[in-house]
Amino acid sequence: MKQASLHSVICAFFLTGIILSIGSMASAQSGGFARRVASEPFSGRVVIVNRLKNTPSIGRRVGAVSVRTPINLAWQKARPFLIQVLTAMLNERNIGGGFRTSRNQLYLAENGSLFIGVDGQGFTLKYLLAGNSLTSSIRIPGPSPSGTDPRFNVRFDAELTINVDRSGSGGIVAGPARLKLNVARPTGENLTGDFAVAANNLFNFVSGKDFIGEGVKAINSQEYALSKPINLELDRMFAGLTSRKTIVTPTMRVNDSGALKGINELRLILEDDNGGPIVQ
Repeated sequence: MKQASLHSVICAFFLTGIILSIGSMASAQSGGFARRVASEPFSGRVVIVNRLKNTPSIGRRVGAVSVRTPINLAWQKARPFLIQVLTAMLNERNIGGGFRTSRNQLYLAENGSLFIGVDGQGFTLKYLLAGNSLTSSIRIPGPSPSGTDPRFNVRFDAELTINVDRSGSGGIVAGPARLKLNVARPTGENLTGDFAVAANNLFNFVSGKDFIGEGVKAINSQEYALSKPINLELDRMFAGLTSRKTIVTPTMRVNDSGALKGINELRLILEDDNGGPIVQ
């Protein structure tokens, strides 16, 4: 092995330990930092409890919806578009050092698992898509040692997170989605020499801000924004109840009766905002 090539391999492996951190930083920079950790598995059931004075339904539940179904449907609509955008981006992409991606195949999970994190100001939804993969042939500068372009497979989990917070109009509103990728080391050819450098560059690229940033733009585009169905459901539930003199407080509960007994649900408590403490 040439000395320069050996030096590249050594540098590549020393960098491996910090690349995941770089990927996490890139995802944060692409979409902002989450204030809440969405770590609790969530049924998707959202209930509004009305505590507004001088309303007929005070103290009662006035509506219930599931946000899981519209999120699933929105993802199924956005998924082929995202695959198209990212695959086009990867076509003959220079991922550093003259290495180029070709014959790319991208698979994204069809459905995800839903998680939630709640505080007094709002809640965060996380849609976890596990088992995604990218398969790519890497064009190596100069003649390939094997005579063909090495082919690598990169597996990753994707986390789509959405913050839902109090709005100035007295309701609660979902913001743009953020994207984080948890990327595994590429598998494929014997990872020695130029092959090892190519695999490391591919890993770095999938973890990096360009790839993640392109995904963030796609999932927040006007037609495919994942926050849209959440806001539509919330607006429908809050219709005619919210104003600048109301405040919404989210809290988690476990349903204690009926057919849904034992199912965790998010309760949005609607109260008059009189400037005093809000009773949860």
